[in-house]
Order: sequence, then structure tokens, then C-alpha cells
Amino acid sequence: MITETTILHRIYSETVNQLDSFSRRVQEGRDLEAASNFARWLSFSGIIMLLEAFPSPLPLKVDGRFLRWKCDELIEACNLRFRTNNLNPSFESKEFESMHEKIDRMAGYLSRLSVAPAVTVNPLPREAVELNIISGGLDEQPHNESAPTTPMELANTNGENAVVQQ
Repeated sequence: MITETTILHRIYSETVNQLDSFSRRVQEGRDLEAASNFARWLSFSGIIMLLEAFPSPLPLKVDGRFLRWKCDELIEACNLRFRTNNLNPSFESKEFESMHEKIDRMAGYLSRLSVAPAVTVNPLPREAVELNIISGGLDEQPHNESAPTTPMELANTNGENAVVQQ
């Protein structure tokens, strides 16, 4: 059963997740305009006022004041990046360390893999290959004039006049 509290909690939790995602992207110097536009839209859309008017405790938490604070923090982080003209993506040293550890771990796993041995294939001797050449072709007429020449003729004969060459 879906209640108003359930719907408000869903709106609240998804909005907090989106604000967190944009906050991480802004710290990296990415998606500044999208983050700023979303935060400004959220601030003026009335969603925060709605969630502030109907707070709810756990387990279906709805905290409009916290959401407003997160939204204001995101707007301020975007404004700071725009104001200082710091629009280039950047990473912190701990993120580089984390990536370095992951790459080292992957290299360790790859070093443990064994390489399959090379497979050699000996060709067959020329004497063992039998090649039968069948005479005829597109320009030549069939040897047996009574043999069917089209698929329809072959279907009508039920294979009685079929020529088999060996």
C-alpha cells in the first residue's frame, strides 16, 4: 500500500542521491552547469518546501531542512568554481592512490594467469589429399540430355532422372 509518506520518502531519497552525485561531480570539476541548473531548479520548484512541510522520522525519513542545506551547498560549490574560473576537471591525491591500488591489484591478477601453450598443426602430406574434378560448368550443356536442367524439372521427376557423378 502506497501512502503519502512513502511517496514523500521516495522523492526525498532520490533527490538526496541526485544532489550527492552532483556534489561529487562538481568536486571533480565536471557537470558544473548541470549541477547548478538542477540545484537552482530544485530550490525554486517547491519540492523542498513540500518536504519541509511534511517531515517524517525513520524508517521513511523525510528531512526538508537537510535537503535545503544540501541544495544550498551544491549551489555554493558551483558558484565558487565559476567565480574562481576553476572549470577544469581535477582529482584529489587520494583518488589517484585508489586508482593506483586498483590497477596494481588488476596487474597482480593478470600476472597469475597462465598462458596457454602454443599449438602446432602439422599439414597433411600432399599424397593424402584426393581431389576429384567434375567436368561441366555454366557454359557447358549437361551430358545427359534427358536429365532435368531446372529446379522445377527436378522437382517434377522426383529424382528419377537425377545424374550422380562419382
